[in-house]
Amino acid sequence: MAYIREKRRGRRSYYYLVENYREDGHTRQRVIKYLGTKRPRGRQKGFRGT
Repeated sequence: MAYIREKRRGRRSYYYLVENYREDGHTRQRVIKYLGTKRPRGRQKGFRGT
C-alpha cells in the first residue's frame, strides 16, 4: 500500500509517495515518486501529514 510521507528539512516540507516492503525480515520504505514542496491537495487515503 502506498501513502504520502512528509519529510521536513529546516522550515521546508517535502512530500513523497512511498510504499513499505520487507527485506531480510525488516520493513523498509521505497520512494515511488517525489511530489514536491507543496502539500498535496484533496483527501488522500493514508495521508498522515502534520
